[in-house]
Amino acid sequence: MLLIDGTYVIYKSFYRTKNIGKNITIHNDTHFKKIARNNFMKILKNIVEKCKYDHLFIVFDEDGENFRNELLPSYKATRKEKEPELKVVKKEVYRFLESNHFCFQIANNVEADDLIASYIYQHPTEKIGVYTGDKDLAALVNKNVTLFLDKDGKIQEVTIHNFHHFFNVPPPLFADFKSLQGDKSDNIKGVEGLFRTEALHLLLEYGCIETFFKEGKNHHLYDKLCPFENQILLNKQVATLKKDCFIAVQNKNDALVSNYVFPHSYWNRKQQKK
Repeated sequence: MLLIDGTYVIYKSFYRTKNIGKNITIHNDTHFKKIARNNFMKILKNIVEKCKYDHLFIVFDEDGENFRNELLPSYKATRKEKEPELKVVKKEVYRFLESNHFCFQIANNVEADDLIASYIYQHPTEKIGVYTGDKDLAALVNKNVTLFLDKDGKIQEVTIHNFHHFFNVPPPLFADFKSLQGDKSDNIKGVEGLFRTEALHLLLEYGCIETFFKEGKNHHLYDKLCPFENQILLNKQVATLKKDCFIAVQNKNDALVSNYVFPHSYWNRKQQKK
């Protein structure tokens, strides 16, 4: 199964269309959304051809806040307001995918990342690929899960075997590491003055931040971190991907790539598949 971060692909197609508009005439909003939709499908086709899986499931973030904002009201509060045209493009993409029987799901009070994590957790023996531009999903890489990370227009194939070439933090420790270091993009505030190497060595020694607070009273960083215990534990709760989300695709046959109707110009059916 290939799981695609559809929200990321929508953003790529949206801004690609904005750039196209500098060189060609886009007559109106209807014209714009159709070009953006076509760009979405072209990107989707390229991803499927590159990754070569038999099944495809696309997930999207919902607009607005989710359960993480209830835990941490400042979550993602520093991000720029989304352009109004983006919502129109999203609706056009959803309409097109539904009318052509693509298997996709829009998150409800969670994020697309949570849907991806839940699918992986609920299918522990299945060979799964994940396409995204979000490094946080590296937390899901294991012997059965490959991350196809889009970085500067190039797709990096990250497996459990080459993981250390891309990331210093092991997959199971991503949420713990973020709980200590914070995340500027998500507006999660870490512990000021704590070096990355200190956080990493601490987690490698204790396995998780909860064990550190229980057993690390003699550690040289304990007095520094103890005053921030509640904040750190809350950060981890916010950063941890959910594993119990309802997944819309119940029958894998519904997600067969060969069942999907791509416009002819987007799709070469003579592809190799995994």
